[in-house]
Amino acid sequence: MRDEDVNYALRAHMALELRIKERLSYGEIAQRCGYAHENVVKQIIKKEIERTIVHDVEELRAQEGLTYDILQAECMKMFFDSSNKGQLWALDRILIIMQQRAKLYGLDAKEDQQQIQTVLVRQIPAGYFGAIDSMPQGQLAEAKQMPPIMEERED
Repeated sequence: MRDEDVNYALRAHMALELRIKERLSYGEIAQRCGYAHENVVKQIIKKEIERTIVHDVEELRAQEGLTYDILQAECMKMFFDSSNKGQLWALDRILIIMQQRAKLYGLDAKEDQQQIQTVLVRQIPAGYFGAIDSMPQGQLAEAKQMPPIMEERED
């Protein structure tokens, strides 16, 4: 995003809407939204899809996924047709479609790009575990003597 583009958010939203609702090509979207090149539109739509969690983005992913399914089905027909001399070409297309599908659904994200959330519990509020709190004293004392599942760490 350029600092002087005060309408970036509006144009990015419009580009996403045109792609989702009107299924326009990136070139057509570039012309309508005033972008210099279709590659810029691709990048902006990709960023908007990654940034936005709304129904429209899921709809776009579903539509793109369906498009990949249709394309892959056609290429699979070509691949399994033994009289077709373009079987290797069809296989190449199938692999590319599968790669694009993986990108679309985030299946190709590297481990360092994945969002991993860790919850560290420092103290458990009294009464949180109702069954333990209502346990007879003898059973509770016995449970406390069991070896811990994980060793405690000092931070």
